[in-house]
Amino acid sequence: MFYVCRNCQKSAGEVLAPAYDDYVETLPAQGYDSSGGLLWSPPYAGVNVRGYNGPNRYCSHISTETCPSVSEAYIERDKAKLNDGSTYSCGCYGNGHFQISRVDLTTSVDCSDFYYYFLGTAPVSGNYTLLSGPGGRVSWGLHGGVYSESSKDFSEGNTVFYARSGKILCSFSIHLDRYAKFSVLSADCNLPVYKVVPSAALSGDTYNINTRPTSITGGNYGIVGDNGQITKVEDNSTIINETNNTFYNPATGTTVPIVNWSYDYSDRSYKVTLESGDTATITYVSFIVFPFRPSGLSHISQALPCPPYIYCYTTSPILGSCKAVANWLQI
Repeated sequence: MFYVCRNCQKSAGEVLAPAYDDYVETLPAQGYDSSGGLLWSPPYAGVNVRGYNGPNRYCSHISTETCPSVSEAYIERDKAKLNDGSTYSCGCYGNGHFQISRVDLTTSVDCSDFYYYFLGTAPVSGNYTLLSGPGGRVSWGLHGGVYSESSKDFSEGNTVFYARSGKILCSFSIHLDRYAKFSVLSADCNLPVYKVVPSAALSGDTYNINTRPTSITGGNYGIVGDNGQITKVEDNSTIINETNNTFYNPATGTTVPIVNWSYDYSDRSYKVTLESGDTATITYVSFIVFPFRPSGLSHISQALPCPPYIYCYTTSPILGSCKAVANWLQI
């Protein structure tokens, strides 16, 4: 079952999620960590399927901004090579997934290295440091043959100062094999994450504790386990205690110390590092009502009260906490 508004006929998600998304867009960066730093990622800007000692094969999104050392004439020439006997799809405006396939699968081309390019505008003036973290993966092979795979993670970079609105370019290469050939190739890559220390203090309200869902009211939510079973939690709980640096797991009833944490406003998730060195991700799903979606032990879904009034738990300063109230119809 789910609920729609008696007035506009929209679901809870349709009413609340757009307003929260608009709020997130106003933030200088979508991430924040326990040290007070911002976490920011530049978007995908292009890929290059590069053969040994050349040639380059650029996707259509590559420009002199992403490859400033290459002339526009060479870029346009090498874009055409990607379409030469191949079809490809590029996720530069989406999730970054790339796939290329030879039209004649009995033929192949060489590719020794695969490049992802990321390009963004600095949201604030300050020091930017590329953090180590999950990178990308490329798999390739010949039609009817064995496929190979290569992966690489981001390494921590040097700290660089950027003024607000300055261009930040990151190129990331994944080495395949010196003489690798493919008739089909696919690639995926995470966005690079920069820790940003602003040179000037931001407004105290921008990332204060009340903008994050540290506590929720008991009886109003449940934990979805790996087996899909829902454990309803009755007590009031502070899941992430930013003051005492602890993580409370309501599924087990245990509280453990945490070394550090980061919060992603875009998907309302905490990533915490425990004293043991283990990590955990806690995601708050504010706009989903029954049925719950199984997403692992630390996935927290809000179970909404009975009609006719549904209180949707949110943490947006615009909507407030448990302030979004509408006259809902159960259907």
